[in-house]
Amino acid sequence: MLSGPKSVMLKLPTKYKHTHSPQSWLSFKSFRNRYHNLILIAKKKFYSNLVSSSSTNPRRLWQTVNKLLHRKSTSPLPTSSSSVPLPDRFASYFTDKISKIHLSLSSDPTMASPHCPSPPASPPDFSTFRHASESEVSKILFSCVVPTSNLSPILSHLVP
Repeated sequence: MLSGPKSVMLKLPTKYKHTHSPQSWLSFKSFRNRYHNLILIAKKKFYSNLVSSSSTNPRRLWQTVNKLLHRKSTSPLPTSSSSVPLPDRFASYFTDKISKIHLSLSSDPTMASPHCPSPPASPPDFSTFRHASESEVSKILFSCVVPTSNLSPILSHLVP
């Protein structure tokens, strides 16, 4: 058996159906409006507390906001089941990009200049790469300037 505000709200329309009195209808409407207002106040308080509890941690705050707005995060990176097709897709993307740039430059007469040689007839082929050694990768990483930022999730001294 129901008890509390919800049971009262369910009994008031029944009372109106039996009596058809304007007073019972006004009682139901008044109680229904108070009930909905209390629910709205409780929701506002809940969501306000949820957001304010995350306000000191920006990452958690954005996760909370995205969750409340039912946003799903999508990865900007392409997915691939094996490691072979992904590099091939990157290589063909850049090869196509170079071909398109080459075509647009050769078809634009304003780009012709005696000081700038025309690009080669075909773009270089990116189908084969030699593997980089560990020392080459380390040399490149150590020569890079490491920016320091409070927003970076990785500590800068851990990168090289």
